[in-house]
Amino acid sequence: MAGPARGGLPHKVLSPAPNRKARLPNTPQEVLHNTMQSRRPLAVIFVTVFVDMMSFGLVMPDLQIRAPQLGAGGWKLGVVQGVFSFCTFLAAPWFGRLSDRVGRKPVLALGAVLNAVSFLLYAYAHDFPSLLAARIMGGIGSSNLSAAFAY
Repeated sequence: MAGPARGGLPHKVLSPAPNRKARLPNTPQEVLHNTMQSRRPLAVIFVTVFVDMMSFGLVMPDLQIRAPQLGAGGWKLGVVQGVFSFCTFLAAPWFGRLSDRVGRKPVLALGAVLNAVSFLLYAYAHDFPSLLAARIMGGIGSSNLSAAFAY
């Protein structure tokens, strides 16, 4: 006899709940709804990673044309190109610690907002310092990759 006194589990725990049946989805709509509910967070993370990667790759061809017009030729062009990756490198550990403290979703949202603002700053940049500020902000915003990869 395996009861609580002999180290086993009581029979109440092992017995099925009365009047409860495991219900499987009946209709294709229910199956689709359940599948979409489980994939929605993953889709948000894919979009976040896609935007972060594109924020680096999309700007590079335009930067070659636009930066000299804004007075950022030669070594300044190299600084504008490199500062994005450098800021991502510096801010990624901070974003990782922040995501451990407050959760992944707020950090992903903060990175998305910073990326959006950096795109606006880049679009309206009129001189070298504003172009540099836009790329710095974009690099910091793209540091949310550490939170996205933690999912």
